Amino acid sequence: MSINSRRSAGRAESDHTFVVPAYKESPFLKSCLASLRAQTMLSRIVVTTSTPCAHIERIAMEFDVPVTINPERRGIGSDWNFGLAQASSRFVTLAHQDDLYVPEFLARSLDLFARHPQISLTFTNYQEISDDGTPRSSKISFVKDTLLAVFAGRREIIQGGRGRMLLS
Repeated sequence: MSINSRRSAGRAESDHTFVVPAYKESPFLKSCLASLRAQTMLSRIVVTTSTPCAHIERIAMEFDVPVTINPERRGIGSDWNFGLAQASSRFVTLAHQDDLYVPEFLARSLDLFARHPQISLTFTNYQEISDDGTPRSSKISFVKDTLLAVFAGRREIIQGGRGRMLLS
Protein backbone atom coordinates (compact mmCIF):
# COMPACT_ATOMS: atom_id res chain seq x y z
CA MET A 1 0.00 0.00 0.00
CA SER A 2 1.26 3.44 -0.91
CA ILE A 3 2.19 5.87 1.86
CA ASN A 4 0.32 8.44 -0.23
CA SER A 5 -2.97 6.61 0.29
CA ARG A 6 -2.38 5.10 3.74
CA ARG A 7 -4.22 6.51 6.77
CA SER A 8 -2.14 7.22 9.85
CA ALA A 9 -3.52 6.94 13.36
CA GLY A 10 -4.39 10.31 14.84
CA ARG A 11 -4.10 12.24 11.56
CA ALA A 12 -7.16 13.37 9.67
CA GLU A 13 -7.25 13.01 5.91
CA SER A 14 -7.74 16.18 3.88
CA ASP A 15 -9.00 17.24 0.46
CA HIS A 16 -5.58 18.70 -0.27
CA THR A 17 -2.56 18.04 -2.47
CA PHE A 18 0.99 19.29 -2.12
CA VAL A 19 2.45 19.73 -5.60
CA VAL A 20 6.24 19.95 -5.57
CA PRO A 21 7.64 21.33 -8.84
CA ALA A 22 11.18 19.90 -8.86
CA TYR A 23 14.00 21.25 -10.98
CA LYS A 24 17.11 19.23 -11.78
CA GLU A 25 19.19 17.95 -8.84
CA SER A 26 18.04 20.12 -5.95
CA PRO A 27 19.85 19.23 -2.71
CA PHE A 28 16.74 20.39 -0.78
CA LEU A 29 14.05 18.16 -2.32
CA LYS A 30 14.43 15.38 0.25
CA SER A 31 14.02 17.78 3.20
CA CYS A 32 10.99 19.37 1.56
CA LEU A 33 9.25 16.00 1.09
CA ALA A 34 10.12 15.01 4.67
CA SER A 35 8.47 18.20 5.98
CA LEU A 36 5.34 17.47 3.91
CA ARG A 37 5.16 13.92 5.28
CA ALA A 38 5.46 15.34 8.82
CA GLN A 39 2.21 17.35 8.54
CA THR A 40 -0.36 16.77 11.29
CA MET A 41 -2.96 16.14 8.56
CA LEU A 42 -2.63 13.72 5.69
CA SER A 43 -2.34 15.12 2.19
CA ARG A 44 -1.61 13.74 -1.21
CA ILE A 45 1.84 14.67 -2.51
CA VAL A 46 2.97 14.71 -6.13
CA VAL A 47 6.29 15.78 -7.62
CA THR A 48 6.20 17.39 -11.05
CA THR A 49 9.16 18.23 -13.25
CA SER A 50 10.12 19.36 -16.71
CA THR A 51 13.72 18.26 -16.02
CA PRO A 52 13.42 14.53 -15.24
CA CYS A 53 16.50 12.91 -13.75
CA ALA A 54 17.53 9.97 -11.58
CA HIS A 55 17.92 12.26 -8.54
CA ILE A 56 14.26 13.34 -8.58
CA GLU A 57 13.04 9.78 -9.27
CA ARG A 58 15.16 8.31 -6.44
CA ILE A 59 13.98 10.80 -3.81
CA ALA A 60 10.34 10.54 -4.89
CA MET A 61 10.57 6.75 -4.70
CA GLU A 62 12.03 7.00 -1.19
CA PHE A 63 8.90 8.89 -0.11
CA ASP A 64 6.56 6.79 -2.29
CA VAL A 65 5.48 9.91 -4.16
CA PRO A 66 4.52 9.85 -7.84
CA VAL A 67 6.47 11.93 -10.36
CA THR A 68 4.65 13.47 -13.30
CA ILE A 69 6.71 14.85 -16.16
CA ASN A 70 5.73 18.07 -17.88
CA PRO A 71 6.54 17.46 -21.57
CA GLU A 72 6.82 21.20 -22.24
CA ARG A 73 9.82 23.20 -21.06
CA ARG A 74 8.35 26.69 -21.19
CA GLY A 75 9.47 28.14 -17.87
CA ILE A 76 8.39 28.32 -14.26
CA GLY A 77 4.86 29.60 -14.94
CA SER A 78 4.19 26.67 -17.25
CA ASP A 79 5.64 24.28 -14.64
CA TRP A 80 3.38 25.70 -11.92
CA ASN A 81 0.28 25.48 -14.13
CA PHE A 82 1.18 21.91 -15.10
CA GLY A 83 1.60 21.04 -11.41
CA LEU A 84 -1.75 22.57 -10.48
CA ALA A 85 -3.41 20.51 -13.22
CA GLN A 86 -2.08 17.30 -11.60
CA ALA A 87 -4.14 17.82 -8.44
CA SER A 88 -7.77 16.73 -8.26
CA SER A 89 -8.29 17.95 -4.70
CA ARG A 90 -10.18 21.07 -3.66
CA PHE A 91 -7.08 22.64 -2.10
CA VAL A 92 -3.54 22.72 -3.52
CA THR A 93 -0.24 24.05 -2.22
CA LEU A 94 2.60 24.61 -4.67
CA ALA A 95 5.42 23.52 -2.38
CA HIS A 96 8.75 24.79 -3.68
CA GLN A 97 11.47 22.15 -3.56
CA ASP A 98 13.67 24.29 -1.33
CA ASP A 99 10.94 25.10 1.22
CA LEU A 100 10.33 23.42 4.56
CA TYR A 101 6.86 23.35 6.12
CA VAL A 102 6.14 23.35 9.86
CA PRO A 103 4.01 20.34 10.87
CA GLU A 104 0.89 22.48 11.50
CA PHE A 105 1.05 24.31 8.15
CA LEU A 106 -1.68 22.30 6.42
CA ALA A 107 -4.02 22.08 9.42
CA ARG A 108 -3.78 25.82 10.07
CA SER A 109 -4.26 26.70 6.40
CA LEU A 110 -7.32 24.47 6.00
CA ASP A 111 -8.74 25.83 9.26
CA LEU A 112 -8.53 29.34 7.80
CA PHE A 113 -10.49 28.22 4.73
CA ALA A 114 -13.08 26.50 6.94
CA ARG A 115 -13.58 29.65 9.03
CA HIS A 116 -13.69 31.93 5.99
CA PRO A 117 -15.30 29.99 3.11
CA GLN A 118 -15.46 33.12 0.92
CA ILE A 119 -11.67 33.20 0.46
CA SER A 120 -10.00 31.45 -2.44
CA LEU A 121 -6.31 32.20 -1.89
CA THR A 122 -4.05 32.42 1.14
CA PHE A 123 -0.55 33.66 1.68
CA THR A 124 1.45 32.30 4.58
CA ASN A 125 4.51 33.65 6.30
CA TYR A 126 8.00 32.28 5.99
CA GLN A 127 11.46 32.53 7.48
CA GLU A 128 14.51 32.47 5.25
CA ILE A 129 17.27 30.17 6.42
CA SER A 130 20.87 29.85 5.29
CA ASP A 131 22.37 26.63 3.97
CA ASP A 132 23.51 25.78 7.50
CA GLY A 133 19.94 26.11 8.83
CA THR A 134 20.23 29.41 10.68
CA PRO A 135 17.58 32.12 10.17
CA ARG A 136 18.60 35.03 7.96
CA SER A 137 17.12 38.17 6.46
CA SER A 138 17.35 39.58 2.96
CA LYS A 139 16.22 42.73 1.19
CA ILE A 140 13.42 40.74 -0.47
CA SER A 141 12.09 39.38 2.83
CA PHE A 142 12.29 42.88 4.34
CA VAL A 143 10.20 44.32 1.49
CA LYS A 144 7.66 41.48 1.70
CA ASP A 145 7.35 41.85 5.47
CA THR A 146 6.93 45.63 5.14
CA LEU A 147 4.23 45.32 2.46
CA LEU A 148 2.38 42.73 4.52
CA ALA A 149 2.52 44.93 7.62
CA VAL A 150 1.24 47.97 5.70
CA PHE A 151 -1.60 46.21 3.88
CA ALA A 152 -2.61 43.52 6.38
CA GLY A 153 -1.43 44.62 9.79
CA ARG A 154 -2.75 41.98 12.17
CA ARG A 155 -5.78 41.18 10.01
CA GLU A 156 -6.41 37.64 8.90
CA ILE A 157 -8.56 38.64 5.92
CA ILE A 158 -7.77 41.47 3.51
CA GLN A 159 -10.57 42.60 1.19
CA GLY A 160 -11.44 45.37 -1.22
CA GLY A 161 -8.89 47.97 -2.24
CA ARG A 162 -6.27 46.84 0.28
CA GLY A 163 -6.39 43.31 -1.05
CA ARG A 164 -6.14 44.42 -4.68
CA MET A 165 -3.24 46.75 -3.85
CA LEU A 166 -1.36 43.97 -2.04
CA LEU A 167 -1.81 41.57 -4.96
CA SER A 168 -0.64 44.20 -7.45
